[in-house]
Amino acid sequence: MESNRYATQQRTEHPPPPSAARWINFTKKDMQAFIGLSFSMGILKLPRRHLHWRTTKWIFKTNFCSVVSRNKFYSIWRYLHIQDNTVPAPVGEKIWKLRWFLDHLNTRFQEVYTRYGHCTIDESMIKFKGRLSFQQYLPSKPTKWGIKMWVLCESDTGYAYNMQMYSGRILRVSRKNV
Repeated sequence: MESNRYATQQRTEHPPPPSAARWINFTKKDMQAFIGLSFSMGILKLPRRHLHWRTTKWIFKTNFCSVVSRNKFYSIWRYLHIQDNTVPAPVGEKIWKLRWFLDHLNTRFQEVYTRYGHCTIDESMIKFKGRLSFQQYLPSKPTKWGIKMWVLCESDTGYAYNMQMYSGRILRVSRKNV
C-alpha cells in the first residue's frame, strides 16, 4: 500500500525519536477500519479527536478502541498517502494524486446503487484552509472557502451517484500558439 511506502520514506528521511513506538505496516483491515472510523467521526462530532477513544466517561463513550487503537489511527492519519511521489505528475493535472481514487469511488458508487427517482446536480464545498491554486469562494454556502465539488445526487435519498472535483480552469493550447 502506498501509505506504507510513504511512511518508510518519511521515517528514513526524518528518523523518529528513540522513544517512538516500533513501526508496524498497515494492513488492508487497518485501512478499512480507518475509513469507517473517519466516517463515524464525521457523524459523532466531539471537541477533540482523541475523545473518540475515551473509555472512562459514560456519556459519548464509543467502541473505537475495540476497532483500532488510537495510536494506530494517528499513525495512519499521519502517513495516509494515495499516490507514489516518485511518479511524475501529468502536465496540467492539479489533482493527479487523487484522480484514480475519485474515479474508483465514482465507479463503486454507480455499481452498488441503481437510481430510481429524480436526480439533481449540486455544488458542494469541502472545507479547506490550506493553500490551493483552485480554492473557491462561494458566499451562498455555509462553508464559504474550500474545494468545490459537483455532485449528482438522487433527490429522494440524497445518494451521491457521481462527483467531480473542480480543479480550476482547463488551459487549452490553440493551434496558433503551437
